[in-house]
Amino acid sequence: MQRRWHPGGIAGFDMPAVLEVARAYGIEPLPHLIDLLVILEAKELEVAHKNGQ
Repeated sequence: MQRRWHPGGIAGFDMPAVLEVARAYGIEPLPHLIDLLVILEAKELEVAHKNGQ
């Protein structure tokens, strides 16, 4: 997964890169898939910050 980082740790998904990779694999990034990615991103950030990343 493509992620963005800042000096304080993980900042979330690099969504433009994620969408380009999806298209390269023939996956059309429909709105419901993007919604799921946003939920996954939020959960990942929650866990990362909980673990001090």
